[in-house]
Amino acid sequence: MAKHRRTNRAPSINSIGARIPEEQGLRLAATSRDDAKTFRKSPRTHVDDIAVDQLASAMKAKLAEKRKEGAGGWDNPLECSIERLAQLMAEALCKGKLVNVANYAAMLRARGASEQVVAEHAMRAFLQGSRETMAAKAEQLERLTASLSNIVHDQVVVMQAAWIEWEHGRGADDAMGWIHNTLCGPGHIPDEDAPYGMEAQAWFDANQSNPMPQCFCGRPSHIGWMKQGFCSEAHYAEAKVRATTNSEAPA
Repeated sequence: MAKHRRTNRAPSINSIGARIPEEQGLRLAATSRDDAKTFRKSPRTHVDDIAVDQLASAMKAKLAEKRKEGAGGWDNPLECSIERLAQLMAEALCKGKLVNVANYAAMLRARGASEQVVAEHAMRAFLQGSRETMAAKAEQLERLTASLSNIVHDQVVVMQAAWIEWEHGRGADDAMGWIHNTLCGPGHIPDEDAPYGMEAQAWFDANQSNPMPQCFCGRPSHIGWMKQGFCSEAHYAEAKVRATTNSEAPA
């Protein structure tokens, strides 16, 4: 069967081709062919290009801002060395300033900086920053240690003053005043309803910074033996008897 070409068929009387001039019809037909470029969709921008374009815009804005502040000279070796740019880039990275990192990287690339030189001086900046951070933490720790040492010292002095008052001064009641004032100020008077709030030894045993293992009866301990803790001499003696009996029992 012979193929009918579109150009050989006469347009229908009702078609658009019959109602427009022949030249305009040819142009319309050209735009409908597969190889026509008039209505072809432009290729989609890749996400890589979008990310780079966005960063570039941010970089330019940051540089413009710095120029208004009077900054500049990165392109002049007499004003700013490659080593200094590498250090600044490393410092910006440690601070999380990504746009600044990109700008310093662009400057280094424009200056033709050696990768080895950049790596060496950036690493030095990292190490220097690490040392400064460690030094700051050490200083903070020293201040904290000194503060805690002063607190402990003052607590000991209060106890000594209370003892002096009791032994050489106005007696136990006034001696107790020293201790009461020390606890009352920061709100450390024991609550009577708290566990062992009315038992001095048990309160100390339960609330000291490094308590001993709990007694087998469940109470806090102040007597230790064989990695065990006991709340009283009676329970300590009982445990020793059990241990001796078990060791003497026939196998």
